[in-house]
Amino acid sequence: MTHFLATLIVPSQPNGTPGRCSLYLDTEGGHDRSTLLGFERGQLQPQPPPSNGRVPEGVGDSISAGFGDLGAEPHPNGGANPACYGTPANPSWYATYTALAGRALQAEVTPMRPPVILGAESMYAIVLIVHSWLRYVVLALGLVLLATAASNLRQQASWSERHESIHRAFLSTLDLQLLLGLLLFIVWSPLVEILLSNFAAGVKDAQLRFFGLEHPVTMLLAVVIAHVGRTRSRRKQGRARQQTVVITQALWLLLTFTAIPWPWLDVGRSLFRL
Repeated sequence: MTHFLATLIVPSQPNGTPGRCSLYLDTEGGHDRSTLLGFERGQLQPQPPPSNGRVPEGVGDSISAGFGDLGAEPHPNGGANPACYGTPANPSWYATYTALAGRALQAEVTPMRPPVILGAESMYAIVLIVHSWLRYVVLALGLVLLATAASNLRQQASWSERHESIHRAFLSTLDLQLLLGLLLFIVWSPLVEILLSNFAAGVKDAQLRFFGLEHPVTMLLAVVIAHVGRTRSRRKQGRARQQTVVITQALWLLLTFTAIPWPWLDVGRSLFRL
């Protein structure tokens, strides 16, 4: 491990406005890892400026979210490769499509470069999209099941085979969603990798904490409650069965809504990922 100590002098503007310094990564994450350890002297703003709510993600490699090839342009690290091969001589993350789009939109972009495991770049993007869309199927089935149980409880109706089929379909889809989430968490998610590489520092970041800790733990608890509700309800009959389904489904729904990264949250993502 090598530590570099840099001296940054950021003078104030003539009108008294504080100077501004921008730090950005210059090489692709797959080649090495860089960690800002902090500042030995000087002062920073006590709190970062408020977000404007624009937090897009750039998922990809090389020119999309990694290298940002400069081509034949001069580069401080040496002569750039005119053929635009991905070499350490001519990359700059500042020139990636993700960074360019972020500056154009005045947005806080998050580059996603997954580790190269089983074609991770494409697999990560595909599983992430399926995981995002499948949640609506799970929510729809869960709400239908809750509404059905509540209606039966109110009308004192019996639990039929049709109701049992809805319960099975809900849990099957929920388990598939859990499997996709575990694949993202264990294999492909770069956010989890970053969080686990330095948990003490990463847990202080809202994005890393939510997707690496809060979201998976809360969703896993919701899945457990849904399965407990299914197991306990099958041991009961009549009104007791309806009550068990209503209570456990309501708890599942509450936890699920809490753990979804809705667009209006600071860690929000789009409703329909493409």
